[in-house]
Amino acid sequence: MIEKLDWDTRHFGVPMGRFNWSETGQPHTESVAAATQQAKQLGLKQLMARAHPSEMEKIHALEAGGFRLVDTLVTLTIDLRKNPPPSAKDSSVRTARAQDLPGLTALAKTAFADRSIWLDRFHADPKIPEGKADALYEEWVRNSVAPASAAASMADQTFVSEIDGKIAGFLTCVRGSETVYGKVSLNAVDSSFRKRGIYRAMIDHALAWFLREKSPLVSVRTSIFSHAVQRAWIRIGAVPSDVEHTFHWWTD
Repeated sequence: MIEKLDWDTRHFGVPMGRFNWSETGQPHTESVAAATQQAKQLGLKQLMARAHPSEMEKIHALEAGGFRLVDTLVTLTIDLRKNPPPSAKDSSVRTARAQDLPGLTALAKTAFADRSIWLDRFHADPKIPEGKADALYEEWVRNSVAPASAAASMADQTFVSEIDGKIAGFLTCVRGSETVYGKVSLNAVDSSFRKRGIYRAMIDHALAWFLREKSPLVSVRTSIFSHAVQRAWIRIGAVPSDVEHTFHWWTD
């Protein structure tokens, strides 16, 4: 029922966990109460949980148990066997290198703090310091390009767009546990380079990579506020495949 979130715990310095629903027939209110009790016994200070918008009983049980809504995520999926990507021709897009990290971390810090295009569960939670939420994305992209160890790696491939010597955007790719699946896990474009086709160019390179890796079912999960991201994927044939609300609970 409770999964400890070691990475989150290390980053934020607060014991954190995730409440996973178990379909045992137990009333949802009892499941939530048992989860928060277990979290206290484990010494966890925060729990996160997710529910589909149609799961109203779960949502009401979470709210009654002290959980608060912090974000909504939309997943879009494309089947490249039915929607083959165009040739990836943009020469500004290449594989990321360790020497790109200063530009990548600077972009990650600003892009995911931009409320006009993004609001995640960490920035939306008033109990989480904004600086810590910003730094999470810096660490994420660092571990995607130059992780300290294989175990710390958070991406199998990272693309960057470099224009006039500046990192204009990045996009990370992750192979699924089953070969046929892949996902784009982290992506951003510098505000000064938006509306120039950079994001689409990185998507094209990513989809070509997934095809080479024999992972034709590709998904991206993004904030419900990220309309530009959703439009870009829908234009190439991706369809909405899931929506989830995210909730946080704290011991105090």
